[in-house]
Amino acid sequence: MTAAYALRPKVVDFEGTWRGLEESINRIINLQSIDRHVWDDCFHDIYSLCVAIPDPLSEQLYLRTRHCLEAHVRRLYQIVSASQEVDLLSGYYNHWQVYHKGATFIHNLFGYLNKQFIKSRRQAESDLQYGPSALPADRDCQMMEIGELALSIWNQLMVTPLEAELVRQLLLAITADRNGDSTANVDVVKGVIMSFVQVEEFSSRQAEGEQLSLYKKVFEEKFLTATSDHYQAEASRLLAECTVSQYMEKVIQRIDDENMRSRKFLHSSSFEKVTKMCQEVMVSAHKDRLYAVCREMVHNESKIDLKNMYTLLKPIVQGLTVLIKEFEQHVKKSGLDGVQNLKGDNVPQQFVENILAVHHKFNALVAEVFSDDGDFVGALDKALQSAVNFKEESRSCPKASEWVRYCWRSFVGSGGPVGMYVPIVVTVVNVVTVAAPALRHR
Repeated sequence: MTAAYALRPKVVDFEGTWRGLEESINRIINLQSIDRHVWDDCFHDIYSLCVAIPDPLSEQLYLRTRHCLEAHVRRLYQIVSASQEVDLLSGYYNHWQVYHKGATFIHNLFGYLNKQFIKSRRQAESDLQYGPSALPADRDCQMMEIGELALSIWNQLMVTPLEAELVRQLLLAITADRNGDSTANVDVVKGVIMSFVQVEEFSSRQAEGEQLSLYKKVFEEKFLTATSDHYQAEASRLLAECTVSQYMEKVIQRIDDENMRSRKFLHSSSFEKVTKMCQEVMVSAHKDRLYAVCREMVHNESKIDLKNMYTLLKPIVQGLTVLIKEFEQHVKKSGLDGVQNLKGDNVPQQFVENILAVHHKFNALVAEVFSDDGDFVGALDKALQSAVNFKEESRSCPKASEWVRYCWRSFVGSGGPVGMYVPIVVTVVNVVTVAAPALRHR
C-alpha cells in the first residue's frame, strides 16, 4: 500500500479501530512499553478516524478518549483514597508522576486530532460569541486538547475530592520541617504541591497572570494563612521571653529559615509573598518595640544590634525613619561635643582634627552597619553640617568658618609644604560646605 493511498479518506470501522486504540491508551497512560509499529499504527488510526467518510469520526473519538481517561482516573482515585493516612501523599505523588508523563505522551499521539479538529471546533465556539460582553460556556462543556483534557480530568476526579486531606497533610509536613522534624520526604511534598501547578500546564484558556490559579486557590492561600498564624504566635512568644536584641536575631534567623523552606517546597511565585508575610507579622506588627530601644542602641553604637535593626526595618515602608532620625541626632551631638568648648593655642587645628575624627568614625559605621545606605549617608552629612554651622547667638557667623580660614592661614604662613595640609582642609570643606566661602577670602 502506497503512502498516498494510506492517507486517503476511507470508511472506517469505529468500534474495531477504537478497541485497538483504547488498549494502547491504557498502556501509555500507565507508562507501559509499546512497540514502535504499534505507536505508528495508533497515530494512523487517529488520522483515519478524523478524515473518515462519509462523515469524520473526530467527535466520537474525542468522547471515547475522554471516557477512557475518566475511567482510569476513577480507578486511581479508589486506590489513592484507600491508602493509609501516612501513605496518602506518597500514593498520590507516585500515581501523579506516572499519569502526568503518560498524559504528555497521549497528547503528542493525538496531535492530528488536537490540530485539525479541536482547534477548529474552538474557533467555531469563539465565532458564536457575539460581542466582548458575551460569557463563555461552562469550561466542562468546552472542548480541550487531549493533554489539557487529561489533566483537567485529574483535577476534577482526583484533586478536588482529595483536596482537603492533601492540603492538611502538606501543611503538617511543612510544619514538622519548621519544627526541626526532617522525616518528611521533600520530593513527595514538593511533588504534590507542584502537581497543582502542572495540572494546568496544557491549558490554553487561562488568561495572562492566571496560570497558577489552581495552585493559589488549593494550596498557596491556605499555606500563607497557616504560616501567618504560626509566626504571629512565634513573635508573641519570643517577645515575652527575649530581649529586643535577642528577638531581632531570632526573627532574622526565622525569616532566613522560612525563605530556605519556601525554596525547598513551594513554587517560585510564592517566595516573595512568604518573605513579606513574615516581615509583616514579626517586624512591622511589632516595630514600636524596636523603636523603643532605638535611641539606646544608637547612643551605645551597638553595631550588631543596629545592623540587625537595619536589616529588619529596611524592607518595611518608612520603617527606617526613626532609626535615621536617632542616628542623625547622635552624630550631631558628637559633632557639637567635638567643636564646642575648645581651649588652647591650637583651637583651629583641634577643630579640624575633631571634625575629621567624627566624620571618619561615623562614615565607617555607615559603611559597616548600614551598607552605605544613601539615607544614612545623607543623615551623616546633615548632622555634621549642623554641628559645624553652630554659632553662638551673639555671633554673625559660625566659628567653624573662622577656624578653617585661620587654620589655612596658619598652614600657609608656617613656611612648611602646603601640600601636606591641603587634603585635611579639603576634607573639611567637603563635609562642611559653608566653610568654602571663608576659604575664598583667605
